[in-house]
Parts: sequence; C-alpha cells; structure tokens
Amino acid sequence: MTKKLRLVLIAVFAFIACACIFAGCTLKPSLEDVLDDLDKKGAVVAVTYFANDGNFNDKTDKEEEEDKNGEDEEDEDSGSQDSANSNVPKNNNNKVRTIHYKAGSKAISIDSMDNSSFESGSITIAATDEGRYELENWYIAEVDGNGNPLYEDGTPYEFSYDTQYFDSTKKIKHTGELFDFSTALEKGKHYYLVAEWRKIQTVHVILAGEASSIKTADKTYEKGDLLVDMKFEKSTGYIPKPSSPLTDTVTDATFIEFYSDENCTELFTGWNIKYEDHKDDDPEHPFTIYAKYIEGIWTVVKDASDVRTMFNGLTSSSDRYYIFSVNDSDGNDINDIDCSKITVTAIAGSSAGLACEIRGNGCEIIGLNVSRSITGGTDSQGASLFGAIKSTAKISDLILKDITQKYTVNPGAWVNPGIFFAFTSIHEDAKLNFNNVVISGTMEVTIIPSTSNRATYVKNLSSYAEESNGIIISSVHDAKNNWKFGGYANDSEYTGGITVTSDDSCLTIE
Repeated sequence: MTKKLRLVLIAVFAFIACACIFAGCTLKPSLEDVLDDLDKKGAVVAVTYFANDGNFNDKTDKEEEEDKNGEDEEDEDSGSQDSANSNVPKNNNNKVRTIHYKAGSKAISIDSMDNSSFESGSITIAATDEGRYELENWYIAEVDGNGNPLYEDGTPYEFSYDTQYFDSTKKIKHTGELFDFSTALEKGKHYYLVAEWRKIQTVHVILAGEASSIKTADKTYEKGDLLVDMKFEKSTGYIPKPSSPLTDTVTDATFIEFYSDENCTELFTGWNIKYEDHKDDDPEHPFTIYAKYIEGIWTVVKDASDVRTMFNGLTSSSDRYYIFSVNDSDGNDINDIDCSKITVTAIAGSSAGLACEIRGNGCEIIGLNVSRSITGGTDSQGASLFGAIKSTAKISDLILKDITQKYTVNPGAWVNPGIFFAFTSIHEDAKLNFNNVVISGTMEVTIIPSTSNRATYVKNLSSYAEESNGIIISSVHDAKNNWKFGGYANDSEYTGGITVTSDDSCLTIE
C-alpha cells in the first residue's frame, strides 16, 4: 500500500470517528489514539464505570436479536474478541467499562435491566453473587492528586485505553457521594463511577385471616401461602404500604389489613418499611407480615367517608359492608369512627329500607347526623334510621353511639307519618338477622304549623305533639311506649337484636 493511500485511509477513518462522536455515539476502546486525542481537546467526555462486586455484560445488536429468537449461542470469550461492528465498548476485563459521550449530554446509569442501550448493543451489570446482591447505586470514585481513582487499599488505578486493566482482587473506593445522572457532562472532564451493592432483602406477605383460600384469575392461594415478596424501592430505600398485597383481582375474598401475627390480632403499623432496618436480616428468614382476607366480596368501611357511602347503599340487597375494627394491646378499640361531621338521610316510605348486610365487628360509629324533611307522598308512610327493614337485611356487632336524628314534618299536604328511632317496620324473616346492634342518641321532630290543617300530627308521637304545639289529635298510640320500633303498638313487643339504650327523654317535639 502506497504512503499516499495510507494517509487517505487514515483521514477517512478519522472523519468517520469524529462524525460518530459528534452525533452522540459511543465508541469502543479500539479507537484508543483517536479518543485520547479527542479527550484532550474536550470534544468527548469519558465516563469510566467500575463494577467492584459486580460484572458487566455486553451485547451487540446481533446477540440481542439472537436472544429474542432463542438462538443465542453464547461464547464466553466474546467480550474480549473482535467487535468491529459494534460501538459498545469492550475490553479484556468485565470489571470496568469506559463510555464516551458528547460533551453536554447525560451519562447513562448502567443497571441490571437491558435499558443501557447504545447504537449497536447494550451493557448490563449484575452482582458477582447475583442471587444475593443487587445494585444500590452509582457513586463518585475517590481520586488522588493526579486524578487517578484509588483502590480501597490506597493504590491508584491508572486509566489506559490500551488495556483498561483492573485488579479484580481489589475494589475502587468511592466518596459516598451519589453521581447525578440528570446533569450534563462537562467538557474536558473524565468521570469515574463506582457501583455499590446491597444485600437483597424482601418482605414476605403471608395469607391469613378467615379465608381458607383465595382465588385470582390464574392462581389459588391457600392459607399460609406466600402471596408476594415485596422488594425495597431503590430510589427511596423503603417499601410503602400497598392498597392490597396482590395486583391481580381476588374473585372470592376481600383484603382487610396487614398484621404482625398470623392470628391477625396485632395490626402492622411499621410503614414505611425501611431497608436500613432490615439490611442485616437473614435472607433465608425474611421479615414477614400477614394479610388478612375474609370470604366473599365486601366493602370495607374504615372512615367517616366510608360510613356515608354505606348509609347511601343500605337499601341494596347485594351490598355487604365490613366495618374495620382493631384493638390495642389492652383490648381497647382504637378504630372507632367519628362521624360528627357528616350527615346522612333517613329512610322514608313503606317500601324502602335496610336490605344489605353489615358486619360491625364491635366497632363504634360515633356522632352520626341523620335528617329528613317529610312533606307528603311516600314520606307519609313513615321514616326512621333504617326504614322498612327487608328480609335480606343483616347486622351484627355494631354500635351506633350518640347519633343525632332530626326530622321536619311539613303538613302543607296531608301527612300522618310514623317517625321512629330505629326502623319503620321489619320483615318477619329479618328479625333473627340482628345481633348485638346497639343504638343511642337523640331524636328531634319539628312540626311546621299549618293554618289550614291544625289536625295534622305525627301519629306515633301524638302525645308529645299535643303537649308541644297544642295540636288537636286523636290517636291510639302512646308516644312514650312506641317511638323506637315501627310496626308495633308498643316498643316492648319487639324482641330482636336491636337495642335502643336511650330513654324517651332523648325526644324533642317542637
């Protein structure tokens, strides 16, 4: 080859290299002389990554395509052999990689995912002990006075494009300062980054509670099975509380809460779960919490907003409500629900009433406000907290404490309603469906006077109305004996599981 031809080829090669660089491409260390010269001129910025307790893995586009097609014929020596068709940097050691970027661009954070991609391939990194460690983050290397990275024993690592030799018996020391991958790379600088690894720790979530098993579309879990292995987020270092342990929909059970014990007696309150608190745990015996599930599909009631939703759905026979309650170490209920700031509407009419199922679990709903304006129509058939209770209705272990019921009766149209504290009527089949339901509070009935019909009255509260407003009435009802339960001439006739603890002094008729 003539001298002139050699010069032409060198010029062409240099032109192609420069074009690639200024296009933002990465170049392999086989262009040592060109890159070294451009480094000095600040045209490109070198970023050297040290794996320390990990290993780099390079793939060309061809290798990635073979992986996708299941035709990958892996060659253990491919990382150090000719890669003339790839601009993914390769060298003779899987502990260090140097990538060149255009000045002003941003470096890529190489991780275990195949997202550290370049024009002709990708680089990933994995721990030497891959099953027990994971990449925590990239830190800035500590350097000596000459800008050389230091091994942990204090000896310098001397960077060279020729070999990029790395003593794999040692590790590079870092400053403890995280590298910011969001900042632009400065012209003329050489960055040295060090991978820091952490032990893989997870939190086991075990199926517990009343449900002996639960099902998703694809899987059945038995009680005591591992539901999920929750992983610590790298960006935050903790596990936040999920709304549910499973991302897939459970078709035959309802998640209630996380607990510290398998009997679900002690609520787990250790959110967010911090990696620092568990970094030294034995991976063979990971930290464990328990997910309580109950059989069937329920709406879980945990706060006042949920209580409002529940009362708006009382008349639906298909709805089921589970009121969440938890006790402290002394057995005191710590999840009573303060409803003093919400108001729900009482149920009126002979055909509307409680039809759903409620599991109260001993929880107290405190200070609920109930109101209704009665002007005629179906309202004249009565109004109460639960309305006309249907055969499907069922409530157990619920305390409604210090509720305030307010009714306004407007006799602009003929109305003769019965207004009751608990229910207007109850279906015969529902009488045995109520257990340990206790209600207390006050009831205020305001009768708006009518000049056209002074004989209008509230039939079951007649004696009170007569005393309060002087309304002339004729009624067989005695208000002092029939203001709690509708459908009876006397409250004592009802012997079901609903108890109203307030006496008739809680009534105000105006």
